Amino acid sequence: MGVVEERGDMRRSVWSDVEGRQDIYKDYIRRETSQERSILQDRNRLKIRTDIKKLHENLIQNKEIFEGTQTFTLGNSFEGFKKNTK
Repeated sequence: MGVVEERGDMRRSVWSDVEGRQDIYKDYIRRETSQERSILQDRNRLKIRTDIKKLHENLIQNKEIFEGTQTFTLGNSFEGFKKNTK
């Protein structure tokens, strides 16, 4: 009977070791997923910043094009209008 009791204690210690490793693994997975999540958030922030920068550049280009077409279509009368309003 003494041998069986030792084996029982051994099984218990092995089981607690397995449970401990499972906890460690769960913590590792939790850490990995939070790191991946933060990396994805950083990428999304960077993408949003670059998208905003591109939109701003396009807005400036469109404004320049629009102002250029206004001057072109109105021609000299536009310039005269500016001078007369000052």
